[in-house]
Amino acid sequence: EGSIAALNYAHSILMVPQSVVSAALATALFPVLAEMISRGAWREAFRTTLRWTIVVMFLSLIPVLVMIFWRHELVTLIFERGAFGRQATEMTSMVVLVLSFTLLVQGSNALVMRLLLAQQQLRLILMTTILAVIAKVAANLALVPGFGLEGVAWATVIAMAIATAARYAGAAWFTRPPAEAT
Repeated sequence: EGSIAALNYAHSILMVPQSVVSAALATALFPVLAEMISRGAWREAFRTTLRWTIVVMFLSLIPVLVMIFWRHELVTLIFERGAFGRQATEMTSMVVLVLSFTLLVQGSNALVMRLLLAQQQLRLILMTTILAVIAKVAANLALVPGFGLEGVAWATVIAMAIATAARYAGAAWFTRPPAEAT
């Protein structure tokens, strides 16, 4: 009981660093990538995306480590009052621990999505989104029976990582303008 609430509370904690680090940078990087793509510098755009991915992952390590080591304190400080008691804190803290790893993946995903949008690779975005849904369902079926709420959280991390890796592979494949691609 309270599993869905714990997922929602954990997501709300994760949204702050995700918005500050990766979403802001990805938004700022999009016009740069679009300009590179418009002048035919697809490889340069891909390399730029990779460089900034490393930066985002490094910057994301800070909130990930904070959430790993001080998850109980964070959840207690932000939520524990009224009906949100110790059991809810424990459940939410566990989900924060697992989902904190999505910050690394979400940052990478935000950047590669901007590159794919600049390349107008909408079919690739659609296919990798479908892949993410299939991976999420499969991971849930495999993990939830044995791990419960923690399995749901790990399934989220796994599905997001698979989709992001597929998007980077697709972006690498499309580092040439469409006329040159085979």
